[in-house]
Amino acid sequence: MVRFIEYFFLYLITVDEIKQDEKNRKFLFASIVIGALLVSFFGLLQLKYYPSFYDLNMMEEGWDPHINRLLSTWFDPNFVGGFLAFIICILFGIQISDKKFYKHPLLFISSLFLLFSLYLTYSRSAYLACGIGILVITALKSRKLFLLGMLTVTILFVTLGKAQERFLDLWESAKSILVQDGFNSYFNPDATSRLRVDSWQNALAIIKENFWFGCGYNAYKYSAWKLGMVADLEEHSSTGSDSSLLNIFATTGIFGFVAYLWFYMKALIIGFKNKTDGYNLGLTGALIALLAHATFVNSLLFPHMLVFFWISLGLLNASPNTPAHLSSRT
Repeated sequence: MVRFIEYFFLYLITVDEIKQDEKNRKFLFASIVIGALLVSFFGLLQLKYYPSFYDLNMMEEGWDPHINRLLSTWFDPNFVGGFLAFIICILFGIQISDKKFYKHPLLFISSLFLLFSLYLTYSRSAYLACGIGILVITALKSRKLFLLGMLTVTILFVTLGKAQERFLDLWESAKSILVQDGFNSYFNPDATSRLRVDSWQNALAIIKENFWFGCGYNAYKYSAWKLGMVADLEEHSSTGSDSSLLNIFATTGIFGFVAYLWFYMKALIIGFKNKTDGYNLGLTGALIALLAHATFVNSLLFPHMLVFFWISLGLLNASPNTPAHLSSRT
């Protein structure tokens, strides 16, 4: 809880820094983009020298092998992919909001590099999040752009080799979720989807037991242990649900859940009302993308993600009524 509050202070610091000097906005935005590029760069190095956690004996520490997937220093392709999708949506919103988009060659090159890195994560949740975010941005910008976005997403789906295979695996995911036979459910080609649904069901059980006030922030695993859902408190999967919203509901109760939704919706509304601003438009799509991603991965509470999340919100709220405050200056 203390760490979560400390990350929230990044939002307050961002707002304060911009109020003191408007030039800090450009510096903070550049820092976010550079941070994403560094995560991608180290991910490419990891993919070259350590393409599998088998090579580092990380399986003994409870990590998945993640063979031939971009993990970077975050050690998880799904979290990295969700983060990259978040940043890509922001960059995309800025670029399409400026008629003279060719003024932003560095942003365009950065977007391509991040997209390539996102592709190498082979994360279906990240692909889905990025696609939803971009479609939301194009829909808010114009109907023609939305149709073009739909066409682009379709073409990418048809042509991207291994990424296409990951999407086609959704059929197996559906079987994993719908089939009630325990053995077949857990050991079909996509058993992780069945395990994810079990995680959701466990969270709902904890919510039922602690509806009003929750089981306590960061105390999820103890409540799950008491209900017989986990056998070892040291397991990585014991600390929370695969859904951020369910995790928030289970740990803080209905009051915390409603408070969080109010905060998140307020950020979306501010971005939507000022969507003529390229950054606000991009962040609106990015927030929706992250919300979609957090349905499958606990990305809304992931510490590394929170650093960029709060700073990004600080850039949104610090001057929400200034038109094109980033798209015209960055």
